[in-house]
Amino acid sequence: MAKSATIHPMDAHIGKRIRLRRSSTGIAQRALARSLGVTFQQLEKYEKGINRVSCSKLYEVAKILKVQIGYFFEGYEKSWKGSGKDSPSDQPLSFFESRDAVNVATAYHGLDKKSKKAIKEVIKVLAAKNSNKS
Repeated sequence: MAKSATIHPMDAHIGKRIRLRRSSTGIAQRALARSLGVTFQQLEKYEKGINRVSCSKLYEVAKILKVQIGYFFEGYEKSWKGSGKDSPSDQPLSFFESRDAVNVATAYHGLDKKSKKAIKEVIKVLAAKNSNKS
């Protein structure tokens, strides 16, 4: 893709979904790239939406990341095309784009049921308190 070409919103969305799933499963970019037979740089371009992922390559990604192919299209809304903002359905997912968020989710996964319930309640209270400030 030429440098002057714009990134199609669908390519950006699919890339985000690849990155989200890869990060949440703890797979490093280099490891996924190696499994796909592409360079680290190529995978990086897929995740940023700079390069399109072919159907066959997306199928391979789905197999490696253990998701149905439809996973990569979930939450895509054409009405947000070109807005430069995440759609409301992407906002919770964009949380997982940071390394800290993945670390928090991983730690949460290791908690017992009682602790998870307590953490959820704390988050609900803090979110409600935060939304009242707006």
